[in-house]
Amino acid sequence: MSYMDATYGDTYLDDKHGGKNQYGIKTTCVSCHLPHSSLASYLFTKGVNGVVEVTSALTKDPNKMNWQEHRKNRESFVYDSGCLNCHKNIEETESQSTAATKMHNLYTKYKNADKDPLKCTSCHKNVGHEDLSKVLYDRTHEPVGEWEEDLK
Repeated sequence: MSYMDATYGDTYLDDKHGGKNQYGIKTTCVSCHLPHSSLASYLFTKGVNGVVEVTSALTKDPNKMNWQEHRKNRESFVYDSGCLNCHKNIEETESQSTAATKMHNLYTKYKNADKDPLKCTSCHKNVGHEDLSKVLYDRTHEPVGEWEEDLK
């Protein structure tokens, strides 16, 4: 079991990218969390991530980490090259909705901007991990009651 599995494992398995889709297709962690722009970048980032994960597993308790705060930096550990590796045509085809098409056109226009470039995770904040915000919130907050009790 990976250090990250304790925190993110279930949310990944409950997501389309974790296999909950009509085809049962699954991505792997490295599909999204390593750059696919070049072999050198991929290998370097994999090495750095490996050192960080091993160090964290030995020195930190994953249940005491502020994962919500960590997620604010998601654009630095979810790589567009990974998204576009599978979603190749997103910039050239019409999306399922007009709003999505407009946003993907904006992404194409501003993905290489010098200041505040758009990333896939700028909009897709929970991509790859179903209900991640709720799961992380529930882990650090006591439940207030049951919905059924409140409705009585």
